[in-house]
Amino acid sequence: MLVEKIKQIANTRNFKFMIGDEQWQNLIDAADDVDLPFEEKQVYLLLFQEKENRTYGDFSVKDDTRSATFLLAVRSKISDPSFDFKYDNHIKPLKELAREIEDNDFGICDDMNLRSYSIEGWRENYLDANFDCVEVRLSIEYNG
Repeated sequence: MLVEKIKQIANTRNFKFMIGDEQWQNLIDAADDVDLPFEEKQVYLLLFQEKENRTYGDFSVKDDTRSATFLLAVRSKISDPSFDFKYDNHIKPLKELAREIEDNDFGICDDMNLRSYSIEGWRENYLDANFDCVEVRLSIEYNG
């Protein structure tokens, strides 16, 4: 269910969505938009994994939680002038976008409660597509 929610967020926001580990993510056919401003770049949501955890308490009350790790990414150039340029033009807007997703897309859900949501860091020139990206980890608890 969490994978479907993340995929829905990507579709609603017109992000290109891909699921799989690094070997699969490296096969992505990314748009050549490295010279465009951030607002015109294609944003990619690269979902690495979903973990499921069930614990049982008194009277077999079930705690059903799921966690996921994904990247929000845009294309960049290895020849970008500096890390400051990458941070100001790619990383910082991606961090803001990640917080917007936290506030607007996971804030109110009928069937789940957000337990944690963190931006774990960023990467630059990642994979063959030379993505600049932020890593997001989240955990949700399902109701019912």
